[in-house]
Amino acid sequence: KLPYRCSAAVTSSLVPDGRAALEHAITAAGAWAGGASLALQAAGIVDSINSMNFEQFIIDLEMWGYFERLSRPIEVDDDRLALDLISKTPSSYMGVQHTLRYFRKEIREPFFGKPQKPESIRLINDLATERLAFIEANKIETQPIDSPTLAELKKRLTQKDPSLASFVNAYFPI
Repeated sequence: KLPYRCSAAVTSSLVPDGRAALEHAITAAGAWAGGASLALQAAGIVDSINSMNFEQFIIDLEMWGYFERLSRPIEVDDDRLALDLISKTPSSYMGVQHTLRYFRKEIREPFFGKPQKPESIRLINDLATERLAFIEANKIETQPIDSPTLAELKKRLTQKDPSLASFVNAYFPI
């Protein structure tokens, strides 16, 4: 149970191509399966860690999203089972509040893996460029860290090195 860091999602390819995809997936899977506490070079890295590529970064974020979902245990409780809802047997569960509450969290909709007709298949780099432009144009906001999690994070950051407290408190106020 010792923390460790590693390099993950690295490739010797110079561009986001099939080789980069394979090497990133294999090295990231190893880091994830091994329980790495910190993965350096985890997104966007090409050319044997000599450079960074924004399109590769976008592609890697999708890959890590899948690993994040795989990392969460399946939660089973009365609310998620929704036996009362099942007993009502609606014609469709898609418009029910229960479904709307859980499906965004539980279903991973791929950006790059959507089915396409052969004549419309584009290079993954083109799709990543399109996604990057969308993110930049829409300034997608991230979810803030909730207060209890932030408090625990600050405690762990300053526990071993109290000299970090002023920095942590200045940049991560609760």
